Amino acid sequence: MGSDATSNPLDHPLVFGQRMQVLRTRRGMSRTVLAGPLDKSPSWVKQVENGALHTPGLPMILRIAEVLRVRNLAELTGDQTMPVDLFIGPGHAKLPAVRSAIDAFPAIGDRTA
Repeated sequence: MGSDATSNPLDHPLVFGQRMQVLRTRRGMSRTVLAGPLDKSPSWVKQVENGALHTPGLPMILRIAEVLRVRNLAELTGDQTMPVDLFIGPGHAKLPAVRSAIDAFPAIGDRTA
């Protein structure tokens, strides 16, 4: 019989709030830290995690996924029927300009970077 100590909790059928809590704790984030960029209270996060509040709407799910740096939305929602990869595009529209500005900055000094 295999040990559950090494199993991935996200492989089991969990509801949205439970998945959010697992992902949050894996990131080492407190409820307060997660709540801040979502413009929500730590109490709201706790209520979602405990199932006292229903699963939020898609715009909030996407914000949560971004803050938790979820690469595949199915990790957060549990819906494996339509996996959606996130954050794999070319990045922010200004990224090439920022990259050019950094690359153009002259290295001054006799020390290595």
